[in-house]
Amino acid sequence: MIDLSGFLGGFLGGEVCWGMLIALYLYLGGLAGGAFLSGSMAHLLARENETYRVFARSGVYIGTAAILLGLIPLILDLKRFTVAPVNVLFAFSHVPESMMSVGTWIISIFACLAVVTSILWLFYGVERKVQIGGEVKLYLESVQEKVLMFFEVVGCIFAVATMTYTGLLLSFARRIVFWGSPLLPWLFTASGVSTGLVASGLFIPIIGVLVPRLCPEFRELLNRSAELFRVQKRVEGFDIPLILGEIILVFAYLLTVAGTRGFANVVFGVLSGAFWVGFILIGLLIPIILWLWLKLREKPVLYQPVNFALIYLSFVLVLIGGFFLRYVVLFGGQL
Repeated sequence: MIDLSGFLGGFLGGEVCWGMLIALYLYLGGLAGGAFLSGSMAHLLARENETYRVFARSGVYIGTAAILLGLIPLILDLKRFTVAPVNVLFAFSHVPESMMSVGTWIISIFACLAVVTSILWLFYGVERKVQIGGEVKLYLESVQEKVLMFFEVVGCIFAVATMTYTGLLLSFARRIVFWGSPLLPWLFTASGVSTGLVASGLFIPIIGVLVPRLCPEFRELLNRSAELFRVQKRVEGFDIPLILGEIILVFAYLLTVAGTRGFANVVFGVLSGAFWVGFILIGLLIPIILWLWLKLREKPVLYQPVNFALIYLSFVLVLIGGFFLRYVVLFGGQL
């Protein structure tokens, strides 16, 4: 029987070493890596497509914002920044024996690469508005494109490392058997790509509405509903295999930790509501049902508001489910 009090299981179970702030940190880290990876790959594979360049920008911007926001709960959880801020620097000094130090370097480098890539995207195409000679303009465009691609390629490496690290951090932490499965980093990586992918698609209209002057391309795409819908359908189409992969990985992971107290808490106990309803139903099954519903509709009109509503609802549910995954895994190992 599912215990619906599991939505508050982390608080009902007493004191834990890593609480909600670390769950949020793990979630934002995975989302950041997935968004940056999705956006960069879209640009690298479809550079000539203006519509996918908008998606690429969205992914890079969201990835940058998420990784920077993710540092806030980490610093707050350390509880030392306001007392002795210099001590935070010691997190960099225990490589390679400390997984936390390795992760600190990975995330710091990824954050720097993401910020630089975002700045390059903000100034992308600015040379076309300057009155200069044609050959010079073409040369500047070529240099700008190559520099951007370089940072995207290197950034993708650290984006994957960041997503993987969020799982490895638990695997190497405190010798908790529930976190010791080799499948946990794979599960968190798949979830990170999934949440980052849908966040990149979801924020295209949000960015277009909130900052139209800073990002005019986003606003222009909103006026081309058919193109925007095709992009979002493609995003959803890429996300469905990731969701199916998550379903396989999460149950395979649970099989590897069967018999532990964490397994009992997650599957049958105080966290079962968060797992079965928050992650499995909301984050995985309902998005698949919505995708099938949209797929099976007879002759859908591409710009129908209901189609956009179904897709964006699916994106939001995937994001919610991604957080519940980190929540139940993190608290399941400590209760």
